[in-house]
Amino acid sequence: MPNTNQNIDIAISNYAFYKGGNEFIGVGEITMPQINFVTTEVEGAGIAGTVEETIVGFIETMEMGIAFKLFSGNAISLLEPIDHLVELRVGHQERDPLDQAYKQRGLKHVMILRPKGTNPGRVRKASPADASGTYSCRYWKMELDGATVFEFDPYNFICIINGVDYLAETRRVLGKE
Repeated sequence: MPNTNQNIDIAISNYAFYKGGNEFIGVGEITMPQINFVTTEVEGAGIAGTVEETIVGFIETMEMGIAFKLFSGNAISLLEPIDHLVELRVGHQERDPLDQAYKQRGLKHVMILRPKGTNPGRVRKASPADASGTYSCRYWKMELDGATVFEFDPYNFICIINGVDYLAETRRVLGKE
């Protein structure tokens, strides 16, 4: 009997990238930031060796990559050394195993990026430049069909995953609430 309460992930159907409410045309591919938590090694009396522990709610630097077809207006605008508020909207195709129908779910990523570097690509006749940029991601919120899945905001001591605010107690003890 099929699992009727779990849709089957199929693929990303398409995506759109926005800055300041304007869609960026010519974005070829986006490499999403990797999420790594800060860790520390614990050792000492009463521990047989060392143990790696995560620091609750603390994340390491996140980096995003964007590939552009050409080194033009959109790529150049993200080169400005300021914080860029961007939105990535993704269509996520799933299949309902009960009725065998395809469904679209909406993923929305809201990020604040700051440029780290840009590669203008190459110049060749009748071909894309394959330009690219790397960006530090200092804020990231992901929503699935309008509901927040996670939100990372290190400057404001926010680490929410599946509705749990893992830094609420830390903010409280530090007097940040």
